[in-house]
Amino acid sequence: MEFKPEYIVGISKVLILTLLISILPIYFLEIENQYILFIISFIIFFVVLIMKNKQWIKSVKIDPKKAEFRIEYPMNLIGNKKTTFSFSEVKKATYYEYMYRTPAHYKIEFNIEKTRFDCSGNESEKINLILEKGGIKTNFYHKKEDLGYR
Repeated sequence: MEFKPEYIVGISKVLILTLLISILPIYFLEIENQYILFIISFIIFFVVLIMKNKQWIKSVKIDPKKAEFRIEYPMNLIGNKKTTFSFSEVKKATYYEYMYRTPAHYKIEFNIEKTRFDCSGNESEKINLILEKGGIKTNFYHKKEDLGYR
């Protein structure tokens, strides 16, 4: 099972953060030269992209046969582009249903780090079965109860 990286969402977060940071020189330093502002914004964009790309732009693959998670960072410029974690390294798995601020997603905590990836209800059921076979219990946050027909 594979979850593709969300390039548009990740890069839009970087762009918004860059725009917010690049407004500061305009306001406080009163720089009127547009080329200098463009260069400052360009440098800030790449610095933020290098710092935050592992958190915002990643691909998660779950391999039930090998009992491992493979996390790939396609835009990582410094360091490893892939990491693998076995099911035995998982401390906690939590599925968060759709809330008003965030889409439905899985949050998996390993011994070293945490990862989060968006998935729908059908995908979460498949992931839950895979994790149960691997001996990992999934906690459900805001699980809806079936009320039946009225």
